Amino acid sequence: SIGADGSDRRVLLDEPCTCLQLWDGYLYFCDASGNFCRAGLDGGDKTLLIDDICCYAYYMDGAVLYQSGSDGESLHWVELESGTDRKLTGTVSYVPVILENTLYYTQKTAEGNRICSLELDTG
Repeated sequence: SIGADGSDRRVLLDEPCTCLQLWDGYLYFCDASGNFCRAGLDGGDKTLLIDDICCYAYYMDGAVLYQSGSDGESLHWVELESGTDRKLTGTVSYVPVILENTLYYTQKTAEGNRICSLELDTG
């Protein structure tokens, strides 16, 4: 972390990590193994949330959208409180973006990539 004026620079987690997000007083990120984790804003109390190789991980209101590195690079939606894991795509899918209730993503095909959408309520 660092102040807006460049002062008070601090290392919060001294390990490789990606997909950093700040949400409701917590840091959400993927650790060096690709697992999705949460920590306090001071870097303390690191907690494992998803034990999978997570890419493009995105936390939102108690759920995580991510590409699974252990499931053919498909997209998953995990409700953290219940542990419910919905597999959203059955093919290699990249760069998910959510706008309102629609998921947009790129899907790899034999002919090349294409852009797809999926309504999250109805699937």
